[in-house]
Amino acid sequence: MRVPAGASPPITVPPRPSAAAGTMAESDALEEQFAGVDALIAQAEAEALQLPEKPAATAEELTEQERREVESAIGLIYGEDRRGVRPGMPREHTGSRLRHRHAHRPR
Repeated sequence: MRVPAGASPPITVPPRPSAAAGTMAESDALEEQFAGVDALIAQAEAEALQLPEKPAATAEELTEQERREVESAIGLIYGEDRRGVRPGMPREHTGSRLRHRHAHRPR
């Protein structure tokens, strides 16, 4: 661009990163932070595919102690009231990470 004699050249200001770029960078940082957890989930899912479809034992075949242990494990996962809320965890933090994994990423 030619600037007339005696005139100042135009000032160019570098563009500021958009809010979307900031959100994407934050999203990428979160994904990196949870990469180890995602790898464990993927490994568990792959191992689960190798399990037989039928349970090793039916509920009737379990001892009373085994039933209590199963109920305790289910309570840890779904919450004692079976509503999907674990003890001490706010409701907005429940649910599968896999389902919500990319929900925050702009489309």
